[in-house]
Amino acid sequence: MKRCYLALLIFLFIPMHTSAENQKITFLPSDIQLQGKSTVVCDTPYFQIILPANWVIKKHQVEKDWTNEDVIWIAGNSPNGHIRIQIFSSVGKGTPDKLIDSWNKTTWITKKQTEKFSLSGANSVMVSGLMSINNDLHYQISYEIYPGNKVISISALIKPESYDQESVLIREIVNTLKFKN
Repeated sequence: MKRCYLALLIFLFIPMHTSAENQKITFLPSDIQLQGKSTVVCDTPYFQIILPANWVIKKHQVEKDWTNEDVIWIAGNSPNGHIRIQIFSSVGKGTPDKLIDSWNKTTWITKKQTEKFSLSGANSVMVSGLMSINNDLHYQISYEIYPGNKVISISALIKPESYDQESVLIREIVNTLKFKN
């Protein structure tokens, strides 16, 4: 029995280095059934987002007193209400280290911060989605879902090991959409 526990501990703490292609994460809201045409609205070596072709994609910048974020809004309808998906950079105080063109011509800002973006609102729920822990450069994806007056979010931290290598280390924490009762 002790050997089993030891083997389990070793397995949990050994980093898994796999190709980016094998580790590519597909983001698709679980309550969306792709019927007919679909569109890959984002396709990077690390993740992709697939949505119905008739969804609307909007882009703008959110300004705060301590940071600027490049944000992409993807607006659409689902059986559970309006869905808004935000793609944005890591947040936190400090100067961006460098600019990376990760989504078409959209520049994401890379910062040496490990903070998670926190949604405001009493009804908001933040659920950790995908998290990598061995690198200080990361991006975050947040799903804000509005069924009625509730706000449900799925957050993801995407941390490539290196931008000039194919390997990436991603730890999957939550990959399904869970709604608050």
